[in-house]
Amino acid sequence: ERECQMEGAGGGGRPPRYPRLPPVDRNRPPPQGRQTPHNDAHPQDRALAAPRSGEHYSNNSNWSRGGQGHRQHRQQRQEQYDNGQGRSSPQNRRFSRPNPQQIKEKVAMRVARTKELVVQLVVPKWARGDSESTAYSETVETAMARWRQMEILGHFLDTQCQRLPRGVPEHALLRWCVTQKLFERTQDGSDPVIPSPRDSVEDPGLLYELEKAGLPLRDAQQLGADLALQAKASLRELHAVQSANQTCGPVVLAEALQAVKLSCGSRTVLIAPQYWHKLIQTYHSLTIDQGLSVPGGEPMAKPEELLGIVRTGEKRKRGESPEKEHTETVRKKVRTQQSQQETETRNKQREEKAEQEQEAEEDEEKEERDKRVGEKEDTEPKAETEIGQQDTKVNEVSQELAKRAFCLLARYEMQGGEGYQAALPLPVFDFLTGAPLYVTHECFASPLNRTLASFTSAYPDVDMPFGSRGNFFQLRQLFGSTGGSFEANPPFMEEIMLAMALYFEHWMQDEQVKEDGGVPLSVTVFVPGWDDTPAYDVMQQSPFRKVMLVLEKDKHGYRPGFQHKPGSQRSISYATTFVFVLQNRNGALQWPLPPSPLDLRDRLLSAFHSS
Repeated sequence: ERECQMEGAGGGGRPPRYPRLPPVDRNRPPPQGRQTPHNDAHPQDRALAAPRSGEHYSNNSNWSRGGQGHRQHRQQRQEQYDNGQGRSSPQNRRFSRPNPQQIKEKVAMRVARTKELVVQLVVPKWARGDSESTAYSETVETAMARWRQMEILGHFLDTQCQRLPRGVPEHALLRWCVTQKLFERTQDGSDPVIPSPRDSVEDPGLLYELEKAGLPLRDAQQLGADLALQAKASLRELHAVQSANQTCGPVVLAEALQAVKLSCGSRTVLIAPQYWHKLIQTYHSLTIDQGLSVPGGEPMAKPEELLGIVRTGEKRKRGESPEKEHTETVRKKVRTQQSQQETETRNKQREEKAEQEQEAEEDEEKEERDKRVGEKEDTEPKAETEIGQQDTKVNEVSQELAKRAFCLLARYEMQGGEGYQAALPLPVFDFLTGAPLYVTHECFASPLNRTLASFTSAYPDVDMPFGSRGNFFQLRQLFGSTGGSFEANPPFMEEIMLAMALYFEHWMQDEQVKEDGGVPLSVTVFVPGWDDTPAYDVMQQSPFRKVMLVLEKDKHGYRPGFQHKPGSQRSISYATTFVFVLQNRNGALQWPLPPSPLDLRDRLLSAFHSS
């Protein structure tokens, strides 16, 4: 209005900021084109009345924010977005529907980037001999705090991906944590689960999965960076809990016919009774082998007494399952060691008693006899003191075992990913441990799903008290001087499978160049039937490949990853499985394979079917 007054006053003012609109013709028919609200009005009126993105008009009650027309318009656009009919819906965007050539290019870029990262970041750690810390430093307070931080990271990822048409990629957080930990340059002082932000790299697998879910590449890269920042904040909170020295109280045990429950605070983990007793026996045998018996030379208490568990209800019937057979074997071994110790103790006591009798007969003086009687009276209170120390030691070991078992179960519970923990059936292990392979070590296992006594696992800090020999990448340090025949069923992640394939390839090459051919090496690998992965290319083109078998889908299966939980059932494989047998020269001489690979395949399939 002021500009118009200045213009009418003499023309010396500024020109109007907006050009004046021509008069509106109300009798003009509406255009036959794009249908918009208020279609009965003039196009200029519709341009003024229709709401634009990010603004609204308060003088129009129908189209103001929260008005009926505004709500209907937003609801219609949201329905079009969800159904894939709108022009801006992710299904109709260019990046969400690439042609087959674009898919091949993206897969090739992901494979090349994955191989580049493994070669640059993982292989140098083998040359330096770096490995994760195996010292047990986990506490119940740290385990519960880490569990909470993993839930926060999962909620953050779900919130960022909730508008995607396909939602969050399955196990995206677990795969991101595992790959980032694999690519870390140093392991000293880092958390065993949450990756360090200083070594964060752009994960090609996560970017590819987010693109498949409908997120643009630039947004996927930004989400990866935001996830690393959130992990940094989680580590800061976790370190604050560790430095606070707070206590969560004791771990409460409760045993029933169907499950054993370990509780601490608001967290509870469950484990089937047979796997619980398996953990007890393993921990019990390790403590005896390491010389952690109670004072006084007395044998340790039974596992049930060690934990202070009072069983109620009917006794369980003894079955013929391999887990119980293994448990009975361990029990017999422990009893044999205890009986040997008792026999040696009795023999020493008899010899000492005989010597004392001889000395008593030779020395007939009464004063010396009185002294001996006094010494005997002095030793009786000491025996009572030793018994009290023994009871205290048993109670300490009982609570220590409960805490370590809780930390072990919490570590695998917080991450999920049951499919990544799947194991081979027991009849398959019976075949592998026999002729002609004679496998003696599992490369990727845990105290909860392992079958063989010798195994390596993902988290040695909580797994070693229950039998783990360390991380997979410590295999060369463990068997570098003797070699061996190994079984490898890695998690179905491309980065882990490629690192495993390159690890065995380099090890066999280093042994092959020696004059005597090096130590004998043989490994039987089970991987999914993905022929577009770098791990497949490495093992398929390897000079050490002796046999490659193909197991068709729906004709074999695996034990569930969380088989230690009550009610778990065997799962059927809905994908093809590749089986590679890699051997160096001395390995092929020590474990010769049959001339026809079909014989090996038929025996392997029969083992799967018998399970």
